[in-house]
Amino acid sequence: MRESAKYWKAEEKENVAQLLGTNVGTFTWKAISAVNCARRGWINVDMDTIACEACGSRMLFSTPPSWTRQQVDKAALVFSLKLDSGHKLLCPWIDNV
Repeated sequence: MRESAKYWKAEEKENVAQLLGTNVGTFTWKAISAVNCARRGWINVDMDTIACEACGSRMLFSTPPSWTRQQVDKAALVFSLKLDSGHKLLCPWIDNV
C-alpha cells in the first residue's frame, strides 16, 4: 500500500491540504468544491474523475457542453450528495465529515 493511501481523518488540516492538493491539476468542475471532495477522501485522478484511495471507488462528473450554467450547477449539487454515499461499504471515509 502506498504511503499516500493512509486512512486520514478529515479534521486533520495537513491531511485535508494534501488531499486538496490532488484536486487542483485536472480538476475542471468549478461547480463542485475541491475542498468538499478532499474532506470526504476523494482525490482527482483524471479529467472529470475522482477516486477514493482507501476503498477504490471512482466517480465521474461530466455534463454536455450545451447545458446552461444553471443546469450544470444543479447536476453538481446532486453529484455532491454522492460524495458521502459513493464510497464502498466498509470504507473508513463513510460518515467521516
